[in-house]
Amino acid sequence: MIRACANLGFGLLVLIGGVSVVAMMGISMSDAVLRQFDLPVLGASELSEALMVVVVSCALPVSILSGKAISIDMLVKRMPKHAAQGVTVAGVIAAVAILGYFAYRNYLAGFEAEDFGEASVLLQIPYGPFYFAIGIGAALAALAVAFEAAFGSINSSAKAPSAETNAPLNLTSETISPPPSKPERMDGS
Repeated sequence: MIRACANLGFGLLVLIGGVSVVAMMGISMSDAVLRQFDLPVLGASELSEALMVVVVSCALPVSILSGKAISIDMLVKRMPKHAAQGVTVAGVIAAVAILGYFAYRNYLAGFEAEDFGEASVLLQIPYGPFYFAIGIGAALAALAVAFEAAFGSINSSAKAPSAETNAPLNLTSETISPPPSKPERMDGS
């Protein structure tokens, strides 16, 4: 049941983010083409900025749920098992706390933006809903971190790298090619 809800949410985020990217591309392309006829799209940059907020808010939890988020775990892989588990749990707790705080601050900023009437200059697009979108994206990312820690990534092909792929680099003379030599000068010097 939990995995089914996560899959549904994942699909919805991908759909919203994808539609936003296509809309951004359409606005940018229309603006570029119409500028050739001295008919620029009014507020194209403001619309693109607003859509970019939506894209990023959707992309953060999607990248975590799909197992594609960047993680630097060189040291953890070299630790004893109990120490590695402790560091991993601490990392998950820290990530959830930081993302939760980020969501909370954007939630408050959304209300402040609405109270003060913050809006874009040209089109008067209110900023409040976009602060809320960032907050929702951060809250979903926090839930995604917790979900991934408990159940693994949604994408079954995104498996953790094997021990062989994370082995120390073999920097022997056979694997390192020498730097290219300087080209010879034509005058013979």
